Amino acid sequence: MLPHLSGVVIESIKRTAGVITLRSGCQTLPVSCPGCGMPSWRVHGRYVRRLGDAPAPVAGSPVVIELTVRRFKCLSSRCPAVTFTEQIEGLAGPHARQTQVLRSMLTSIALCLAGRPGARLAAALGIRIAKDALLDLLCSVPQPSFGTVRFLGVPRTLSPYDP
Repeated sequence: MLPHLSGVVIESIKRTAGVITLRSGCQTLPVSCPGCGMPSWRVHGRYVRRLGDAPAPVAGSPVVIELTVRRFKCLSSRCPAVTFTEQIEGLAGPHARQTQVLRSMLTSIALCLAGRPGARLAAALGIRIAKDALLDLLCSVPQPSFGTVRFLGVPRTLSPYDP
């Protein structure tokens, strides 16, 4: 039902004020350092990330994932990273406040409607987002590359006095 949460363990689910909150964490050990690739078992600390997720398919309510993330100490003395945070593949990127599923939904809405109309559609789908946030998403979409221009033609405009 929620394939993007396959890398986490859901500890509890609660619904308050129309919002479904999933408390979850990751239990895999060891975790590889992104800088040097060396596995580490030494947990340096923990903190909770709050990620917005796509509305629940059954209830249509907003979903928030409270993800307990662990920081690890890199065991390599040559690695420039002293500590690093575990990343769950396919869930969210570093520093993200939304899951990749929600971000792709909002990007599609922004590409089609942008601003206020997009915010109204998102609200109808159970997603709270400001019109400016949709415009920021629209600006962050990479533009396709057209390659180098070999010939540039400028159309001649006809004036009413030309025969």
